[in-house]
Amino acid sequence: MFHVASRLKELKIKTFEELFVLMILVSLLAQFNQIKISYNCRKEKWTLNELITHCVQEEEILIIISLKVFIWPMPPKTIAYILNRAPTKAAAKTPYELWTV
Repeated sequence: MFHVASRLKELKIKTFEELFVLMILVSLLAQFNQIKISYNCRKEKWTLNELITHCVQEEEILIIISLKVFIWPMPPKTIAYILNRAPTKAAAKTPYELWTV
């Protein structure tokens, strides 16, 4: 136990909350490297609540980015689908009906 206490003093860790923050940062997935970089670049240390807030924000950003990549092909396809099945003034039939005949 004495070794652990001296090691914590060397790392300038005063509370167990700081220890938890460091343990969580070490255990984060590679997708959260930006959080680790942000933490290491700042002079002030984060509390556990601040770390959770940063992780949630980063997770939301990752979800939005993955959704844009996944969903982006859908709107143009949907628009084309709807336009091809809508009647036009130039012809009595829809473009889809004209192409399939």
